Amino acid sequence: MRSEVPIAVCPEFSVLYEDADVLVVNKAAPLIMHPTGCVRSKEPTLLGGLRQLLAYELACGGSISLINRLDRETSGLVLVAKNPRSAHELGCAMQRRLIH
Repeated sequence: MRSEVPIAVCPEFSVLYEDADVLVVNKAAPLIMHPTGCVRSKEPTLLGGLRQLLAYELACGGSISLINRLDRETSGLVLVAKNPRSAHELGCAMQRRLIH
């Protein structure tokens, strides 16, 4: 049976590295990566936090692509591409297991 008591979620994450193409953030548990159908709509997500952080870049035509994903219960590093070109290059590197 699913509990109706919401999980206490800290919507904060820390930025460890940023340049024009890439952002590396440290995601804490139990922050979810992005909204899903089974999660309350008002629950904070990493994607929502990134949209706030990168609002200027997004307004100027930038994009956000989560290159790797972590489970809700997992904390760790998340690689974020800030444009389609870097998303493609990083996605290919992940498929080839070139990112460790």
